[in-house]
Amino acid sequence: MSTQVWRDPAALDPRWREPRRARRNRALLVGILAGVLILASAAVLIGGGFSTRQRQTWPIVPPGTLLRIGPYELAFTHITVSRSTLLDEPEWNVTAYGTGRLVDADQAQAPIVFNTFALGDPTNGMAVEGESQEVGPPRENGVGGISTFTPGLPATDYRVEFTLPYQYRPVGYLRLGVSQLTYEDHSYLGNYVDSWGTNGEGYQLYLPVTVVADN
Repeated sequence: MSTQVWRDPAALDPRWREPRRARRNRALLVGILAGVLILASAAVLIGGGFSTRQRQTWPIVPPGTLLRIGPYELAFTHITVSRSTLLDEPEWNVTAYGTGRLVDADQAQAPIVFNTFALGDPTNGMAVEGESQEVGPPRENGVGGISTFTPGLPATDYRVEFTLPYQYRPVGYLRLGVSQLTYEDHSYLGNYVDSWGTNGEGYQLYLPVTVVADN
């Protein structure tokens, strides 16, 4: 099949500009790439099948081990799970308990939960990312509990919350992944802005699970 090309005999207008190539929204692209990396990290961390190098960069440490994660010192000791009764297929509310403090900063801050923490059940491959966090004593009647650490204060109660699907069945322990944080340019396009972000390494903890009343 032949193709005919028509050529305009008129001279090219000197004011004509070559069309510019469409550019993707930079923020959108960074967000998509970051999301893919986070999901991949959670899958590798919780799904098993670790290579020798992965076992070295994600060592298993005992509950209660003090971890230096970027500007924070964190320790986790145990987990509670409870069924949510608000849905037809009740999900499981999961809370990892421990302590934490901010040791290297001059203003209040906290880890980015969804890419710093991952939780999984090694018996069936379920893996989820952190959803929320709470610093300080537990809330009572909706009062108390904040979401950031204050510089200069001693270690205080710290909780990270997750949600597991209704298919989960408590088996005595869950596997918590805590990503290491480094202060550098973590962007994929090199915007030369340093920030605390994950570096592909971290720690694994097998934490004992206690089932509490449905809520």
